[in-house]
Amino acid sequence: MTGRIRSNHRSFGPYGTGSYSQINGRQVATRLMHLFGGCLGFYNSYSWACITPATQTVYGTTVTGNQRQDWLRSRYILMWGWNPVEMRDGTNSEYFVKLARERGAKVVCLDPRLTLSAVSIADEWIPIRPGTDVAVMSAMAYVMISENLYEAEFVRI
Repeated sequence: MTGRIRSNHRSFGPYGTGSYSQINGRQVATRLMHLFGGCLGFYNSYSWACITPATQTVYGTTVTGNQRQDWLRSRYILMWGWNPVEMRDGTNSEYFVKLARERGAKVVCLDPRLTLSAVSIADEWIPIRPGTDVAVMSAMAYVMISENLYEAEFVRI
């Protein structure tokens, strides 16, 4: 043995972190696991892997999107597990959520943790239990359908 630990087991190095530096993040974890025999990579991400087919189904193309300025016309912003105060997700996200709120948008944070975003830029915090996202989404869809709270013509198209 050359001093390296060998293992027949393979680990998966997930990418899910907003921190990328020399001391933390996916790259460092992957490098560490390769020192012990390697790890599995990943294709796409849990966000984009879902967004891509959904966007194509809803809009007929994957070339869609909007700008943060569009939030200023919103009446309701749901921050589902999104914490722009602590994690930089693009430029000025927190600023535009604050502006939208000043212009009358209700901002709701759905997150297991009472984050800085929930405290500082949300009107309401809903402490969802970890692992219950699909159940909550299903319940929301049920209410929207049973109470006719959706645009039926848009869905029919």
